[in-house]
Amino acid sequence: MKRKLACFIVLALAVSLGLAAEDIANYADAADRAEKPPALQTYNINEEAIPSIDAIVGFRVITNTEAGFSFSLGGSFVKVHYQSGSVSADLQAYTEALIDKGRAAIMPQDADIGDTFRLAAESAADGKLLVVTCQFNEDTYSILSHQINGTLRRYTDDDSKNG
Repeated sequence: MKRKLACFIVLALAVSLGLAAEDIANYADAADRAEKPPALQTYNINEEAIPSIDAIVGFRVITNTEAGFSFSLGGSFVKVHYQSGSVSADLQAYTEALIDKGRAAIMPQDADIGDTFRLAAESAADGKLLVVTCQFNEDTYSILSHQINGTLRRYTDDDSKNG
């Protein structure tokens, strides 16, 4: 609807200004020729890089970004908000890619958190974990990345036999 209104306005202006039909077509297609911003390839926390949604599933529209220091998170953080028509597929592909690369594991959480899940990966810094928290709804999601104190325990088949 907005595009039709814009074309109508351009056409009305063109007629009143006497512009050529070719100029009208070029102006109407300018929005379609606009280049999208470069994809965000990593989330950087304390000089460590975590692959981004864009790096795994392709370009997604970023609606907001936040970065800074939070005492409640234990240090620096980056939070990127996305809009997507494929939230479920995006987050599933992202999670599978990080886990398949051996980069992350799903962290246990309380059942009442709702539409949120967390992944953790060993940090290059001893005794630290990189945490990625994914919050989502129907058409948007956010990825919060930060670092906490901790280590991952990898379970083996022997662990399950020993209870």
